[in-house]
Amino acid sequence: MIDWFARPKQNALSPSELNPEGRGHALVLRYAGCQLRQDNCPLCYARRYAWNIKNGHEYEVDNVLKSLSRLQEHTSRKIVWVRVQGGEPLLTYDRSITTLNYAEKALSQIIEKKLNFYGTTRVVIQTNSLGMNRLNEEQLAELSRRLEAISRGIGKQGRIVFEVSLKSSMNLGILAPQIKGFDLLLRLLIPLWKKGFDNLAVYPLAGLG
Repeated sequence: MIDWFARPKQNALSPSELNPEGRGHALVLRYAGCQLRQDNCPLCYARRYAWNIKNGHEYEVDNVLKSLSRLQEHTSRKIVWVRVQGGEPLLTYDRSITTLNYAEKALSQIIEKKLNFYGTTRVVIQTNSLGMNRLNEEQLAELSRRLEAISRGIGKQGRIVFEVSLKSSMNLGILAPQIKGFDLLLRLLIPLWKKGFDNLAVYPLAGLG
């Protein structure tokens, strides 16, 4: 399967990148492509590759995941946290699965290789939540199963956070489906919280993009 990412092939870790964060590194993955455009998100920092997916770079998804096995070779610092952003990490069902697989592989490498800066390493998935509205019940159920499996595997050493950015709070045509997408994320997580999986979270960030 192929997807589009912001960063060109620069090293064996691409399209992931390592950014200085205090005394550690942030592991960052940036997608290309997003549903929002200039009229809804005028100050988008990623507009060059978010508004036109073909301004990004094409990768085999399997290779993106495999590249994380070389994470230890590319960082001389501990990993403070992981960010998955864009573009839009939950643009489609396939991309949503890739995002969860990336979170799982990144955390497994960080935990296994003892690269964690803190006792618990967060993966923050920055999303507008609009893609959730395009998913059917079977797809939502599969996302729930994947989240449960990942949560069980990472235990207390990892945490996955969905950060829903409500960029267009004055545009009700965008805001309503964003809130619905946020509600769908809650639908996935509330049953898992009831089972005791407290290493999953979702929260909204309101503001004009």
